[in-house]
Amino acid sequence: MFASIRLRDFKCYSGSTGDIALKPLTVIIGANNSGKSTLLQALLLIKQTLADRSRAVLVTTGPWVDLGAFQDIVHRNGGTTAETFSIAVTRDQDDYVRVENAEKKGTGRGRKEHLPREVDATFGFDSDTKQIAVDQVFLRRNGQAFAEVYERGARWRVSGVSDAASKRLNVEFQHFFPAIFPKGLRTRRPVALRGLERARRVAGILGAQAWIWESFFARIRHVAPLRPKMPWYGRIGEETPDTGFGGHNLLQRLASKFEVPGSGKSLMNRLNRLMCKEFKVLDALRFRSLDTAGTVVSLEGDEIGGAQGINVAAMGEGVSQMLPIVAESLASREGDCLLVEQPEIHLHPAAHAHLADLFIQMALGGRQFIVETHSEHVLLRLRRRVAEGKMPLEKVAILYVEKKGGCSSVRQLTLNDRGHYDDWPEGFFDEAYQEAMTLAALSSRRKAQ
Repeated sequence: MFASIRLRDFKCYSGSTGDIALKPLTVIIGANNSGKSTLLQALLLIKQTLADRSRAVLVTTGPWVDLGAFQDIVHRNGGTTAETFSIAVTRDQDDYVRVENAEKKGTGRGRKEHLPREVDATFGFDSDTKQIAVDQVFLRRNGQAFAEVYERGARWRVSGVSDAASKRLNVEFQHFFPAIFPKGLRTRRPVALRGLERARRVAGILGAQAWIWESFFARIRHVAPLRPKMPWYGRIGEETPDTGFGGHNLLQRLASKFEVPGSGKSLMNRLNRLMCKEFKVLDALRFRSLDTAGTVVSLEGDEIGGAQGINVAAMGEGVSQMLPIVAESLASREGDCLLVEQPEIHLHPAAHAHLADLFIQMALGGRQFIVETHSEHVLLRLRRRVAEGKMPLEKVAILYVEKKGGCSSVRQLTLNDRGHYDDWPEGFFDEAYQEAMTLAALSSRRKAQ
């Protein structure tokens, strides 16, 4: 899973945010336009870049996120604009690669090398090419610098590699991951191999980096804040499409033969049970075929104690907003990371609590959820489960984002095992309390009169 993220001069964040801890269930709260979604955008930007088949340093506009150009990403405050921005991400577990040395080459044996768990990439703007360029990349292993690579003039530094050996290495970039290639080994075998043995091992490790991180970021799933309304009908085929970051393929996914991992049940079966038996939002969900071949279907539901066979497209917005979140959660696999934005939109407070329980259940099942929300009810249910001992405190992080003077900051709130905060931000989620106090005062005044 993701263990932490750190941003520097990225959009609304001026300077470094410091290491922001990410837990199996991380909830991000804060006022509108405070910078909550920016944390998710940084992760989506890396995912989008590593999924791209080109060698582009950063793919800022694509299917997952659209951040515009360099000047739209780098921090600006008043008339001051930063020259570079950086994104650093840390994994919570080690990966390793086996690197062969010269004597054992071709034997399948070699030294077991742990891969760096942290990548810290800084990006600038190349005025010649008019494109975003790598400024520097740090790779860290066990908290220590493993490699520091600078693109300008192919300057670089790798821990433990001599200056003499470094002169016989080429540096190339795949996206923003460095790869080094020893030169001249065929003509200077005995001396060069001894002098570059460390460099060869480093080259092998760096060569695995891009693939490891690409696989890691590929596990991110995104449920966007503005989810499309369920269509009146949809055409299904043989293939099983992805649900889509906004749920735009939800109908086709539900109608496919896709099974919920580890259950042996179809996604439609599990969704129906959760929405109807556990959440009690509807009495039943089912498909209706609209043609003899069964390739055109609509999704229908029965209201509890009400009308039956209603096309979900004709129901309230809440059902259309809730279904993609539940479906994407159920379809996830162990090790997946789900970014969920504003799950509470168009939903009754009871549904907020149901979704919080779903996030908890999934996080305890080996998934990671990073949820950006304005819902007090999501937080209340989470706090209750912590107090009940049903959600371990070490698996939860509550991040509070605030903006002052055009610059955002993030701090983790201290939640204890009784579900209480020691440092709740003053005035946040205070509206219900203030309204209740005002109502009580008015009631007392009228009674006295």
